[in-house]
Amino acid sequence: MNFPLIFSRVSLSLCFALVTFSLNAQSDQLPQGAEDSSPRRNDIDPAAHVVIQRMEKAYQNLKSARLGGHVEINLEFPGTSETNSQSFNSSFEAPNKFRHEITNGLTLGSDGDKGFVYDKKEKSYARFDFPMGKLLVENLPPLVPHILQVRNPSLLFAISKTPFTELSHNFDEVTKMPDVKVNGTNYNALRFGSGKESGQITMLVDQKTDLIRRFKVDFKPALEEAGKKHVNAAMLLVDYESVHPNASVVDGEFDWTPPEEAIDIHEAAGAARSENATTHLEGTMAPNFTLTSLDNKVVSLYELRGKVVVLDFWATWCPPCVASLPKFAALSKEEKDPGVQFFAINLQENRETIQDFLEKRKLALTVLRDQNGNTAKLFGVESIPQTIIIGKDGVVTKVFSGFSPDMEPEIQNAINDAKKAPKR
Repeated sequence: MNFPLIFSRVSLSLCFALVTFSLNAQSDQLPQGAEDSSPRRNDIDPAAHVVIQRMEKAYQNLKSARLGGHVEINLEFPGTSETNSQSFNSSFEAPNKFRHEITNGLTLGSDGDKGFVYDKKEKSYARFDFPMGKLLVENLPPLVPHILQVRNPSLLFAISKTPFTELSHNFDEVTKMPDVKVNGTNYNALRFGSGKESGQITMLVDQKTDLIRRFKVDFKPALEEAGKKHVNAAMLLVDYESVHPNASVVDGEFDWTPPEEAIDIHEAAGAARSENATTHLEGTMAPNFTLTSLDNKVVSLYELRGKVVVLDFWATWCPPCVASLPKFAALSKEEKDPGVQFFAINLQENRETIQDFLEKRKLALTVLRDQNGNTAKLFGVESIPQTIIIGKDGVVTKVFSGFSPDMEPEIQNAINDAKKAPKR
């Protein structure tokens, strides 16, 4: 059983792009030569096992909580230089009521029956059914682990059934490190890793409450293992400055009504990855769309008939998109055939946000704005990044969902195949 998203040892190598505190990276493939293994309990040292059991019990028995702190990203390697921090506050009532709010950012919550995510800046939201009771992380509504795993993992663990068992099973090594002192208090330290050359998670655990004090993901070893050079830093830190277990909650605290001006996007932002959601597109006629580029040029897919068209759905807040977009830009730059057109379709972000993002990363791309998410809906986009290759005859030839470092040659091969195919 794979713990989804960043808590997979394979996914750790993909997560260096966590610039704006969101992630959608998952892989069910094992490294070459590895076996599809059963739980790695033998690789958990006894001292770590004791701490994990305490944590599992503490989170399972948690009746309510209030958590506050900040999320920090530090990325320093060629082509990327980013340091960012966002504050958050959250509350929880067992088994599945919660509210997580990022200052000037996303709000995610559940009243126990319905969940929601609301983007204050874009004034858009999505609702979804929320299951009763506590579930395995992999069985939660995908939006929830997608957001919480890198913004508020302690809250994710509180609403989950056996999170630390799931987490431990996806790492080759779980070790108790020497205690770490923060503001005069000693905290137990656990390291989850897959060898010296792989990414790792470090947790600081409060010895009184057995709840997380700090949660750190170091991507530097994984990036270097993947061939990235001159990596000075690649780190995510969630620092819980305020932890109040079994805190009182107010009646109606978890109820939520969307603001009048907010738009229901019905998960159009693609916050959840579905492994099979895109395959139905392949072999079908691509739906027509008309969008405007950043320089106000109108682009119609129908008018591009006779050319190979490569679309990439993305957003600045999506870390796998941040990782994949330079690859997409490189493919576009290297392609000399005028019969191949590349378009990066941004989902529902304003012009200034997009332009600032591109300028900071010095990316030269033709960006189209899907301002209301309708084009994403037409193509059934449920996860981003999503790259779609459309043949000369307007038929979708290949769909790639998510991002991995070895995806670029696969996309190039699919483009080459589409170029060779005659127009029907």
